[in-house]
Amino acid sequence: MEIFNNVLYIVFDRYPYFKGSSTHVRYFTKALKNGGYNVKIVAIGNIKTDDFYGIKPDKRGNLFKRSFQFSDRAFDLLLRENRFNIVHFRDPFVGFQILEFKKNLGISTIYEVNGFPSIEWPERYGRINEKGIKILEEMEKICIDKSDVVLTVSDVTRKYIENKFNRMKNVFVIPNGVDLSFFYHREVMEENCVLFSGAVRPWQGIFEFIDVAGGFISEKGLFLKVVGDVKRVDRKRLLKLCEKRNLRCEILGSIPYEFIPEMINRSRFCILPLNMDKRNILQGACPIKLFEYVACKKPVLASDIEIVREHFEKDEIFYFKPFDFKEIMEGIKIILSDEKEINKKVEKGYNKVLKKYQWNFSGEKLVGIYKKFFPI
Repeated sequence: MEIFNNVLYIVFDRYPYFKGSSTHVRYFTKALKNGGYNVKIVAIGNIKTDDFYGIKPDKRGNLFKRSFQFSDRAFDLLLRENRFNIVHFRDPFVGFQILEFKKNLGISTIYEVNGFPSIEWPERYGRINEKGIKILEEMEKICIDKSDVVLTVSDVTRKYIENKFNRMKNVFVIPNGVDLSFFYHREVMEENCVLFSGAVRPWQGIFEFIDVAGGFISEKGLFLKVVGDVKRVDRKRLLKLCEKRNLRCEILGSIPYEFIPEMINRSRFCILPLNMDKRNILQGACPIKLFEYVACKKPVLASDIEIVREHFEKDEIFYFKPFDFKEIMEGIKIILSDEKEINKKVEKGYNKVLKKYQWNFSGEKLVGIYKKFFPI
């Protein structure tokens, strides 16, 4: 029996960084190492160690050019070190190049679908034309069709893969999770704040939520606190919108990860106001902040969409239809006044996390898949 144990884990993103993707990569690679696999991460960064190869970000050219430059550098490392027998990649422009030489290199491949650029990029970068989208779709198809194993964090994404690419075999859902030794309820002094934790991006729905509910939140004596990566243009837009709604806004930006549980515990409640963007509705996601909120036993007010409903029911968190002011208002009123209802929901949600959504559970499932297909 052939032995597989050297894994090259390629991520077209900054690592380590203050984003959910970085948290996901950290816990997944830790699980693989604990499972007996030798893992080297390739990502955007400046550090080079035995376990990590950082590729300096290239700010020249458009997104396509930068993506392919990153892919070329990662491929060069694969050839140069010549010891990896598993390549685990999260982006199609990395994968399609490796898959072309898969047989010659004698490697096995895992495509971990973090998202589909053909869906995300037109939403984020309006200058991409139809030809560019077609190229992305072709690369995605190659990666789905030719990879030995396909992983994703969401059942919504799995359904999209089945419907779009007609792939049913060896597709596995491993949801994100939370580390309960780190995220747990602390008895701290609460602030009258509504907390949004995570990167401020258009699909997060924070702008629509504040536009609709910002005035009501202010009337209730609350203010907005934002913790996470935020671009200058989005910071300016959010502050201007809050000013328009007479809502005090405190944007802390990216802070050390170990401070986030404290921020959650200090809040009155937390929000997950995802909008109806294709990124959320079509391709799916699995918001890590959701599990972190619930693990700290905080009331959560979230958009009633499938990628949230996949994990929690109405008796575990508070829902609103995006962006129905009446439902948002009623949810906030209950959160601020009905302690019995709050306790019932947070305890049920916490028990769900306890039984189902911990990083060690995700890691065990990942290692189980590895050992099935790539035994040590």
